[in-house]
Amino acid sequence: MTLKAIGSRGDWFATIEGERVACAWSWWLTGNHYCDPGIEAEKGKWPKYIVAIREQRKVALTGKKETRDGKWERDGYIGLFRVTNVVVTSKKLEFDLIQPRIASLE
Repeated sequence: MTLKAIGSRGDWFATIEGERVACAWSWWLTGNHYCDPGIEAEKGKWPKYIVAIREQRKVALTGKKETRDGKWERDGYIGLFRVTNVVVTSKKLEFDLIQPRIASLE
């Protein structure tokens, strides 16, 4: 099954089937384990993002590309995945993707 994901630049979420789902960069994925080592759990967009992952137990996995000025932006959507083992510290966000994916994304 393939679902349509709609996002916008600067937004950490995509809308899939009418639901806002947190996006996660494939860059931080090793096997099925996701680890972003540079978060600021109490600042900016992080609290809302972390709560969404914990409560929804799913993420929209996205590709990543760098712009000429060194900023990251999405490089397409990969899939919608359920997650488990969500662990957050002040500087790190980790979770595991559950296979198979819920759906492919476009």
